[in-house]
Amino acid sequence: MISHLHLDHSGALFSLLEKRKNLPVYIPATSSDESVQKVEGLGSSVVIASQPLEIAKNVFLSGTLGEAIKEQSLILKIGKGLVIITGCAHPGIVEIVQKSAIYSQSRSLF
Repeated sequence: MISHLHLDHSGALFSLLEKRKNLPVYIPATSSDESVQKVEGLGSSVVIASQPLEIAKNVFLSGTLGEAIKEQSLILKIGKGLVIITGCAHPGIVEIVQKSAIYSQSRSLF
């Protein structure tokens, strides 16, 4: 999962994909066509989650958040609540936590 495509968050992605094929790569909806094509060209699949998405049992993507610099966060549902893993938190940590809390209350997602 890539939070956003700034090099400090995605710089090693292509090197990893050269060594490990057939990995699903969850990238933000704001990713360029060039990035998508490069991931696919290295033998991996691209999943773009503009909305919240469950990617494994109790593991979710927030979907695209923010205005100026958009990114996504990883949300883990654990017994005591949620663990939210962010990138730079460009949308603001308060917005990310609030949206994650809303998602966690939705029976359709969590």
